Amino acid sequence: MDGGELSLEIDIDQGARISSINFRGFECAVPFRGQLLTWGWYPMLPWAGRIRNGEITSSSGQTFQLPTNLTPPHAIHGFGLTSPWQEIGTGAFAI
Repeated sequence: MDGGELSLEIDIDQGARISSINFRGFECAVPFRGQLLTWGWYPMLPWAGRIRNGEITSSSGQTFQLPTNLTPPHAIHGFGLTSPWQEIGTGAFAI
């Protein structure tokens, strides 16, 4: 996406992360560092943060087990950053 003074690049092959955000010639995103969690800005969905042991308990007492993805035995930052994404359109302000 390019809005003149602000441009944004999204890498759909790397979890739809923002791989570059440039404002007036200044790069604001951390460049690729070789590890999944250490560069760019990635979507943390459907949850952000760490879920201890990957378990969520509902208000009714039912326990749900989430996939323990990047830091077993915990579930961290959802699975948006490791899921395949698909481009559905392009434009100055569309993905």
